[in-house]
Amino acid sequence: MTRKEALAELVAKVEAGEWPSRGAYLIPGEFRPADPGLAFQGSLDAAKALHEAVLPGWDWGCHLEGLDGFGASVHLKGEEFVIQGGAQSSARAWLLVILHALHSMEQD
Repeated sequence: MTRKEALAELVAKVEAGEWPSRGAYLIPGEFRPADPGLAFQGSLDAAKALHEAVLPGWDWGCHLEGLDGFGASVHLKGEEFVIQGGAQSSARAWLLVILHALHSMEQD
């Protein structure tokens, strides 16, 4: 499996509300400084640490779509990409856009 395929599989699982077994997401060279599983579970600190580790210098923003705290969306702005995503928590939305950014930057 290529790195791009692994990222696509991880994106699909996160979008479906699933998290792979521990270690399944450890793609060589990535995700070492922060545990994306904690971002999946709702930790904004973990999402921020992951963002800073794998997308240094990228701007980000977050807002909630509703008062119940669901439908959060995050956008990232890098040199060439503006990526938006949403999920049931701000941290998971942030994780999703990070994964989408990494996937879109990966060569086929």
